[in-house]
Amino acid sequence: MAIKLSDIRAAADKKFGPTVFDLEDGKEPVELVNPLRLDKKVRDRLANLKESISEEGADEDEVISGLLIDAAKTPAGGKRLVAAAGGDKGVLLTYFEMWIEGTDLGEASPSES
Repeated sequence: MAIKLSDIRAAADKKFGPTVFDLEDGKEPVELVNPLRLDKKVRDRLANLKESISEEGADEDEVISGLLIDAAKTPAGGKRLVAAAGGDKGVLLTYFEMWIEGTDLGEASPSES
């Protein structure tokens, strides 16, 4: 029995689906793409988050907001999500934590010899 590509895609969508935020504003919910399914440039920025924040002059809120906007299904949705935080860093970080929850982007484990 052959496994169909459509079945593989459906399984990936189920396992690595988006994180959806209902902003209770009467508009469509905002979807953040699963970190594993992001464009490589955005995944690299996410993987280097600590370094980006520790750079001299870097603003943690701006770095995280930029990642959330880039991870959104649409830039407008990402901007709505960030704006809904209303400058509350706790809300912004909670969005971020909920988005990456369950996804380990840490270093690969060493191979067994």
